[in-house]
Amino acid sequence: MRSYTNRRTEYGILTNNTTTANLALGDRLMNDTDRYLINRFNLNETVFTTTTTASTQAYKLPFNYNKMISVTVTIGSIKYTLKEVTSRELWDRLNYVSYTTNIPEYYYVYGDYLYIFPVPSTSSYTISMYYKTRIKDLSQADYTTGTVAVTNGSATVTGSGTTFTPAMVGRWLRVTAPSGDNEWYKIIGYTSSTVITLFQTYNGTTVSGASYTIGEMSILDENFQDIPLWRACMIYFSSRVKDTAIFKMYETMYNTAVDAMDTDLVNKTDNMIISDGVERLVNPNLYISL
Repeated sequence: MRSYTNRRTEYGILTNNTTTANLALGDRLMNDTDRYLINRFNLNETVFTTTTTASTQAYKLPFNYNKMISVTVTIGSIKYTLKEVTSRELWDRLNYVSYTTNIPEYYYVYGDYLYIFPVPSTSSYTISMYYKTRIKDLSQADYTTGTVAVTNGSATVTGSGTTFTPAMVGRWLRVTAPSGDNEWYKIIGYTSSTVITLFQTYNGTTVSGASYTIGEMSILDENFQDIPLWRACMIYFSSRVKDTAIFKMYETMYNTAVDAMDTDLVNKTDNMIISDGVERLVNPNLYISL
């Protein structure tokens, strides 16, 4: 996996330009590519839940909202999937007459709010908003201060001389080889400046006083985290330093990697695309027969 620091350093090396201005340019180009690819391949889908309030039609969207995918309201054991209204005119027509009920039918997104029709008549039913998040720019340098102790089979990481912060939740930790297993683990909890919690239990050998790295990572699949780097270099050698041969090299690397990502991520499990190197055909065996 490539942390923010890893890819920033590589960009400086590959462009042979480690000035502050160029590294900042690389950051912007790679963050832009992250946003493009993550949105294209729907890697930023998540869910936010809130509850209905009687006689209330409008509900705040999540702080990192980008685009709605679907909305459901759960009443007892039944989950109702609401239909989207995309026209303000139609929404206004629906609301000509005030109408409240426990059975929702439609939703409408306007400004910073989700609106439900008919207006809920009862509180405490679960509203689930399935949406695409905005993509946060990577900007945090690797953190390596002090040492850590980890135990095989435990998700707890105990630091010595560390200053862990709540902002590190969502980043990744690697206990450096040879004492550690050199694998990356996602951080999901903060307890104190010396204690954090991993999403998965530590799989390496129990060790204390070990060197480590906490890095901020793109949510791109780790097999494709080099793509933003190739695009940044491609743009650099086509505009800042005009070198057609190097530009073409990075352009080929970028396009090849995006094609591989397209093939790998077109479906979350098996690929519906058959490729023989010449043609790309839809695989009919992966469709469900009804």
